[in-house]
Amino acid sequence: MKTIINLIAAAVLSAVLLMITPSTVKGQDCTCVEETELPDEGAYFLDFIHEEDYPNFMHISGLKRYYNIVYDESAQTPTLRSYQIQGSSKGGNLMATYDKDGKLIRAKYVTKNTRLPKHITEHLVMDEYKDWTMVSNKVTVRNFDPESTEYQVKMKNGKQTQTLHFDRSGNRIDKLARKNRRVA
Repeated sequence: MKTIINLIAAAVLSAVLLMITPSTVKGQDCTCVEETELPDEGAYFLDFIHEEDYPNFMHISGLKRYYNIVYDESAQTPTLRSYQIQGSSKGGNLMATYDKDGKLIRAKYVTKNTRLPKHITEHLVMDEYKDWTMVSNKVTVRNFDPESTEYQVKMKNGKQTQTLHFDRSGNRIDKLARKNRRVA
């Protein structure tokens, strides 16, 4: 399992490094067209996972749509039980587990300090919070299900702090769901 994860991680890292690092030949920078592999038609670079991308993550084969994610089918073995995909960026983290057939078992996608939906920001400017300032927020999506989207907003007023939680519709909830539920 670790070997497969390491192979996938190495492939993704290599792809990213190749895309952002120009080639150097005899001390000269160049881009050699004959060595550059063009992405499949319809494939694109994944730099942020948007809600419209969620269906592509329900099965590992959907990741072929993104040319900067490399899936090495030769790494499969008869004893393989699952695949794990982990990724992080300055603003977010992703962890997904797929079964041996590539079907999503569970996933958690967290982004930090992103733009909040209008119905939540409207709630934050009401009289109850008029003297408060949002200092950070976190958005959690489980199993790439838009209905599972939850928001955590940290507010500050002088020395007082408060953490607010909202569901996808902007309704206040007690706290974020902490369990990473399996996909049905």
